[in-house]
Amino acid sequence: MNANRRPRPAHRPNARGCLAAAGLAALLAGCASTPPVPRPAPAIPAAAPAPPSTANPPPPTAWQDRPATPGVWRWQQQGLTSLARFDPDGGAPRFTLACNPVAQNLTLTLFVSATGDAPLTLATTAMTRTLAATAGADGSLHASIAARDPLLDAIAFSRGHFALLAEGVALYPPSWPEVARAIEDCR
Repeated sequence: MNANRRPRPAHRPNARGCLAAAGLAALLAGCASTPPVPRPAPAIPAAAPAPPSTANPPPPTAWQDRPATPGVWRWQQQGLTSLARFDPDGGAPRFTLACNPVAQNLTLTLFVSATGDAPLTLATTAMTRTLAATAGADGSLHASIAARDPLLDAIAFSRGHFALLAEGVALYPPSWPEVARAIEDCR
């Protein structure tokens, strides 16, 4: 051993060790820090509730979007007359199609409380037409249509149901085979 050289004390760290320890301490300090606290969103002032509006009612729904009126169709033969009747409640009919084979026309009857003659509008997925209807003694509305009129085919083949509109009454009977039968019996 060299006499001029002093032995190193074992307790003194070298420069590399000091740098490694400082880096490790910095790394651990970064991991131990708490995440930033999110700032609360700015408060939005509460809007005063809008007063209910009666001036603008919702737009009317198209007749095709309305559900079919619940009920059943019944077909019956009365002499030469072929009759299809729609009963929503199982009682008195609300609408009938009656074939007059001699005159080759159908009479459409809507049972309402009509106060006089009024138009009867029929709407199908293929066409819409307004017919002149006369009031019966019982307040029903009657309209006649030729047996070969394309409106009758449009009623028979309307998708799902068709619409009858008169005197503030709207009826949406389903398109069932009884309707087509009364029409075909008249042709």
